[in-house]
Amino acid sequence: MSDVLTVANFVQQGIPLVAMCQQGQSTARVFAVKQGSPIKRPKDFEGKKVGVKPGAPWTEYLAMLAFDKVDRTKITEVPVGFSSVELKDGLVDVLPVFIGNEPFVLKNQLNTPAEIIYPKDFGAPMVGTTMVANKDYIKNNRDAMIRFMKATMKAQEYFIDHKAETVQIAVQYGGTATSRAQHEYIYDVSAPDMKDPAGVGTIHKDAWQKNLDILVQLGLLKTAPKVDDLVDDSIMKEVLSGGKAVFP
Repeated sequence: MSDVLTVANFVQQGIPLVAMCQQGQSTARVFAVKQGSPIKRPKDFEGKKVGVKPGAPWTEYLAMLAFDKVDRTKITEVPVGFSSVELKDGLVDVLPVFIGNEPFVLKNQLNTPAEIIYPKDFGAPMVGTTMVANKDYIKNNRDAMIRFMKATMKAQEYFIDHKAETVQIAVQYGGTATSRAQHEYIYDVSAPDMKDPAGVGTIHKDAWQKNLDILVQLGLLKTAPKVDDLVDDSIMKEVLSGGKAVFP
């Protein structure tokens, strides 16, 4: 899952899911402006054209506007896709992008170097990629789940510690659509975000609680579910010891 709101909505609908692992500690959703743009913060969005990807505006976007006391009625919101050309062609002044690939595409394929505005700098410390599982499966197959998570986290540690080999594996098995240089960029963005002092995959309930508080303040959740109903950190506590994955 990509955000806390998705998990919260599932849980409130009675779907037996629980977040158990945080593969990326910070959201991959950021905002790009052309290099040299005077737009430096959400308040500067007023009077400008801001892209909105398919579906509802990102939680990060709404949280940033609230934090910076932005008058949303002064923003022209423009539907955009996933090609990043809207910023290049001047259709928008601010483009919502995924940090793992779009800044690379803007600079190297569209000849449009960009500067990044990070939500965490403006009141939106949203969590990143989350692994969820069915509660009943965990209960009935806990040993299998822990073995799976140990192997996955050991692989994540290997990924972080072996850049050249990781990139080569991606080039070899990832098809021809992505260049080696882009795989290297993805690695350089992803690896630092995977790290945590308590070990890769650590999921922090306090971070989730902050996200839930933001969602309630924005009116995206009418009532906040209990964080313990959304997060089960017991599995990662068995998977990790001394900040490292226990394997086998």
